[in-house]
Amino acid sequence: MTMTNRLFNSPYEMQLRLSLLLSRISFPISLDKLVALDFITVYGAEFNVSAENLHGDSMFRFSEIASKREQAQEAIRRMAKMGIIEIQITNGYEYSLSSAGKKYANSFEGMYASQYRKNAEKAVKEYSQYSDQELMKMIQNKSMEGR
Repeated sequence: MTMTNRLFNSPYEMQLRLSLLLSRISFPISLDKLVALDFITVYGAEFNVSAENLHGDSMFRFSEIASKREQAQEAIRRMAKMGIIEIQITNGYEYSLSSAGKKYANSFEGMYASQYRKNAEKAVKEYSQYSDQELMKMIQNKSMEGR
């Protein structure tokens, strides 16, 4: 397996994205909402948060949502072990960046990280008030539109 195969579509890649996403969120958030907001951030053109999708226009993009949850669970486990996130148990498990996590997230540079942050800010502003179920339903409905 090449390094590229281990990096892309992996829990490690999800860990990087979730760190960037959590750096734009000022409140504890559930795993399902994180997954939904990450999906909206990555496929921002579908949800009017960017002009282009960060990961292109694959016709199978909506089928990724199921595997993203698994990757996010593993990423959260790793992030907790590293001290990057804090875990609260209020309405189930909710996550936020620790101070070490903020430094970690701020260490990422480059065009992808910059665009991800911009998309994430818009996604959080536009969609964070929705419930986990409403977000997943909205994503499911978008998948049915045949875009």
